[in-house]
Amino acid sequence: MRWILVFQNIERELLFSLILALLLLFFLSHRLFAARYKREKKILSNILESTSNGVIICKRDDMLSIVYANDNFLNLIGYSRQEISSVLDNKLINLIYNDDIGDTLKSLYGQLSQGDQFEIKLRLCRKDDSKIWVLWKGAKNLYSGKDCFYCTFINITESVLSQAEQRIDSERCQILMDSSENVIFEYNIRDRICYFSSKYKAKFGEEPVTENLPRNVIEKRIIYSEDIPKFLSLFSCVSEGKKGGSQELRIRNADGEYIWCNIKYTVIEDSEGKPFKVVGKIIDIDKQKKETESLKIASQMDSFTNLYNKSSVLMVIEKFLLDHSDKKHALFFIDIDNFKTINDTFGHLYGDKIILELSKLLKKQFRYTDILGRVGGDEFLVLLKDYLDEKYILEKASTLCKCISEINVGSDVFEITSSIGIAFYPKDGRTVSQLLEKADIALYAAKKEGKNSYRAYSPQLKAKYRENLHSLVVENENRMNVQDYTGFLLEISDELYNSCDIDRSLNIILEKISKRYCSQRAYVFEIKRGGLIENTCEHCSGMKSRLGSVLHGFDAALYEKNFGENGIYYNCLGPDYKGEGEYLKIFGVENAVAFLQAKLTDCGLFKGFIGYDLAGQRKFSREEVEAISFAAKTLSALLSSKRLKLINKYTDDKKTDIMENVNLPVIVVEQDRMVYKNPVALEKLRGETLKECLCAEKVCSQDCLKLKEGESFSCDLELLGGKVKATSVRMAWQGGRPATLFYIK
Repeated sequence: MRWILVFQNIERELLFSLILALLLLFFLSHRLFAARYKREKKILSNILESTSNGVIICKRDDMLSIVYANDNFLNLIGYSRQEISSVLDNKLINLIYNDDIGDTLKSLYGQLSQGDQFEIKLRLCRKDDSKIWVLWKGAKNLYSGKDCFYCTFINITESVLSQAEQRIDSERCQILMDSSENVIFEYNIRDRICYFSSKYKAKFGEEPVTENLPRNVIEKRIIYSEDIPKFLSLFSCVSEGKKGGSQELRIRNADGEYIWCNIKYTVIEDSEGKPFKVVGKIIDIDKQKKETESLKIASQMDSFTNLYNKSSVLMVIEKFLLDHSDKKHALFFIDIDNFKTINDTFGHLYGDKIILELSKLLKKQFRYTDILGRVGGDEFLVLLKDYLDEKYILEKASTLCKCISEINVGSDVFEITSSIGIAFYPKDGRTVSQLLEKADIALYAAKKEGKNSYRAYSPQLKAKYRENLHSLVVENENRMNVQDYTGFLLEISDELYNSCDIDRSLNIILEKISKRYCSQRAYVFEIKRGGLIENTCEHCSGMKSRLGSVLHGFDAALYEKNFGENGIYYNCLGPDYKGEGEYLKIFGVENAVAFLQAKLTDCGLFKGFIGYDLAGQRKFSREEVEAISFAAKTLSALLSSKRLKLINKYTDDKKTDIMENVNLPVIVVEQDRMVYKNPVALEKLRGETLKECLCAEKVCSQDCLKLKEGESFSCDLELLGGKVKATSVRMAWQGGRPATLFYIK
């Protein structure tokens, strides 16, 4: 019995130990399972967060309740995690565009009836109320023991819109291609593929290159070699973000000839603002281009000698010096000795033969790359480019003098000789006017020292012949080419009278004046409020810009005293000359040595001046004085009225500035009330209200207030006890309000 009890105790202890072991095993296995579950859940979460697409897990209920969303999904819809709960109530259905909900649910359950996965294209509403197209892909699965959908969302807005745009563009392009005489093209930037209309083969006689542009086009020599940089610039402009433009270049046709074409293009951007397509057209301009080039060349050449004329040779030399400032060049100033005596003795036909033979000789003696021009009756300029040794230049001048003396045109009575002045770049000057000044001094020395010789410039020559500087140049300039000069004045007049942008035209005129008279800075100064004289327009070529600067130390009344009765103020003898140097003292640091200015007036009052500065001393010719005076008179007559008529091109501040500085009464009317008078109007129209002549619909018996913005016409106003002539301009007044401007003549 005792042993039985012992065995029973042992069984109870074993059973108790077994139960403890089982409990411990269960606890350990539960901990291991929980850790594994936690680890797997973390891995799943990391995977879902690392994907570039939007990912959610939602319940398989009617509202598609969201139980998880990654950061990319939040970025896609623009909501925060808190807002998904507070605003959307954790329901995916609240994000789907209303018009798409029915079709989306129908497609979802239809696909699930066939399997465990689905794929749907739909629109989601973002927080900012914008709509995006997404591709929704999902599959059935368990999440925390519940039936759910694991879903991804891919933004396909760009591709959807692109497909629509491509369809529209394709239809539009087809219409254009069928109707246009020009070659229409469409270039895909990413694929570097270009499509052309059928007109390409008809125009150029071969199938176009469509792939791997621009490389294949260049390798097949379709573009003229000199125009390749311009062709490549088209692709550079597109890559740099330029929205559109044009380029003229030569393209090979079926006959192997290169014809001039104008390529006009527009860049199309995708939804992110990145360029992805270029559309445009190729226009045949070969005939117009060749006609223009012929006219341009003809206008630059002296018709008798077929060398550059005066204005062209100076301009071409100036440009060459700017582009080749790292080399050494020599300027020859050549003058036939005693040419007036030859003409008087043997007649002008004999003199013409000498000029013609000399021009032929110069072409033989100099390289075809050198620049040759006729600057007067018997004066010639030659720029010999890129020399190595001054000794060579002097030998060239000696040879030239000898060859000229051997010219024979049928008479042995006169020996034809010449004098030559030489200036070296950059030693004697860095601009054409500086070189011409030095070459002229050397030429004068050659004349004074016996003729039939040459001289190179030196400071000693300048000191020796100081009193006679530029006498030859001025004498030659005074023999102006009347036809050329008249054409120049007409250019100025046409530019101003036909201008739709007076400020742009001013820049063009200053550039023309600057090039014709070889100035380093041409400008317009105008009087502003407070009597200040401000530089309002400028063209610089070799001098520092001072656009926007004010003439410190001078008010309008003081500066006006500088101008003579003819309205001209000048200094040609440098800043050391007493009595005419005040202007130069102001800008002495800017290397202005001489200047010529003409007064601008408005109804008789001084309103500014137009002029130009020189870096070197020289006298001014009669042509220069007349030209600058003509420009001033034309500007005086048109500047104010043109700016008033074109007032809508300016900002509100600029509009007020223009009206304040016009010496005419100016008023601005909104409906039936006057809202502005300039100082002149305040003085002359004191007490006038315009109530009798203005109403809500009509002014002066015309529909002034119904004009389109920018339109204008002349009319009569009931003012000052009678009718006065006025011009009305429809304008946008402060803040863009419609109004009518009147200025009274």
